[in-house]
Amino acid sequence: MAIETSGNISNVSDDFNHTWNEEQFIYDKHKQSAAVIAVFALAYLSIFLLCVVGNVLVLLVVALNRNMRTVTNFFLANLAAADLLVGVFCLPFSLADSILMSWAFGDVMCKTFLTVQVLSVSASVFTLIAIAVDRYYAVVLPTASGVTMARMRYILLSVWVLAAATCVPQGLVLTSTTYPEINICVYTSDGQVVTACEEVWPGQPHRAGYVLGLFATSYVLPLAVIAAMYVRISMRICTQVDAVTIHLPTPAQSQALQKKLHVIRMLLVVVVVFALSWLPLHVFTIVSLFADLTDDTIVVLYHYVFPIVQCMAFLNCGINPIIYGYYNKNLRKGFYQLVRSSSSSST
Repeated sequence: MAIETSGNISNVSDDFNHTWNEEQFIYDKHKQSAAVIAVFALAYLSIFLLCVVGNVLVLLVVALNRNMRTVTNFFLANLAAADLLVGVFCLPFSLADSILMSWAFGDVMCKTFLTVQVLSVSASVFTLIAIAVDRYYAVVLPTASGVTMARMRYILLSVWVLAAATCVPQGLVLTSTTYPEINICVYTSDGQVVTACEEVWPGQPHRAGYVLGLFATSYVLPLAVIAAMYVRISMRICTQVDAVTIHLPTPAQSQALQKKLHVIRMLLVVVVVFALSWLPLHVFTIVSLFADLTDDTIVVLYHYVFPIVQCMAFLNCGINPIIYGYYNKNLRKGFYQLVRSSSSSST
């Protein structure tokens, strides 16, 4: 809650005390109480460790083991790279922005951390589409020329180019704005002039168009395409299972079918977790854009609800390596070998 005063204010620099008829606002340095901040910090730190350690392990295992260098595993490594970007560039600064009243990291980092977040989310969902296409060819059209290693390189390049295109507008409108504005001075309780990392759009229609467009291109449409492909894949696998149960299958046929089912289960879990993790943040953004909210409601939403839904979204980046390790025996084995070799070399 702001304290509105006029005239001279203690703990405020002399540079802004000379104007006696201007409005001056003093805010607490932090947006929440110490207990709430401790909870947020613990949650973000836990996700940061999961995200960085888990995704680095995925990248190292795929890079160092020749038998892991398959098309699907390279796509999973690309997901890990996108998630790692979130952990390194977004999580620490998002936590600071969520709990501090004033942005303290300058204009460059203001533009960087949210732009990287959009880049990573777009790269992740486009990679999930690529994985669905790869599985579609492997299961539904096994005789067709599917996603080869050469095509995989072009697909990954296209994924990052498209992801970069989605985040360019974000980078252009983000700016670090320092108050005071005309006749208004805004300070924290320790006398620092408030700086905000915010989006400055030419008009509300531009912002609304970008938010809805991003929701459609980076969430709704990709997940619809992925769902349609996995429904078709599931129907094909059910047909194969029926055919195998009618005729006595060979051990090789049974093993191949079980392997397909296992991979599909893992990929479905990855997609469902992605959808559930990022949906609250998308809903929050759209509601805050179009709803007519009171000042008190805005404070509650941005000081308490927003850090929670953002934390849920970031959790997706930390939980993916756990899903890979649970469902992929070779990847899990690679994790153990890498940890064992690193621990033995350190002793």
